[in-house]
Amino acid sequence: AEVSERLEEARMLTDQSLSMTRELSMQLRPSMLDELGLIPTIRWYVNHFAKRVNIHTRFECNDTIGGLAPEIEINLYRTVQEALTNVARHAEAEKVLVRLTKREGGLEIVIQDDGRGFDVRQSMEHVSKGHGLGLLGIRERIASLGGRFEIDSQPGKGTRVSAWISG
Repeated sequence: AEVSERLEEARMLTDQSLSMTRELSMQLRPSMLDELGLIPTIRWYVNHFAKRVNIHTRFECNDTIGGLAPEIEINLYRTVQEALTNVARHAEAEKVLVRLTKREGGLEIVIQDDGRGFDVRQSMEHVSKGHGLGLLGIRERIASLGGRFEIDSQPGKGTRVSAWISG
């Protein structure tokens, strides 16, 4: 009976490990990004995020976006992922908007929440000391694509993270 119990426990741990590995893999480079493209993948992630953290999250996009280079797609996906992770960890938000827009000459991605906000200057000083790697990661991803990255936030007034990439 004890051996049977231990085997069942090992099976459950194996199942949990496989599930966590699949989830991690999906977050790093979701296969649907290659199969379906950027818009459906971000839409899926936003819906998954909203259910997981119970924050009303909306995705807006003009559907004329397509044919992007794989490095642009993964960097935009990871930008959304990291920004939403920051919302879940720090913002205490009730609502989040993720908007991807194709404009003449490029793409703009905006992640905006109604959370508690923060002092941007102070946070960027914190980043320069090796903390807050999420914001640093977003900034570096966008810079690697030749884009611009901005954060607009004030305590008590929410946060708006935006990036613009030419192309």
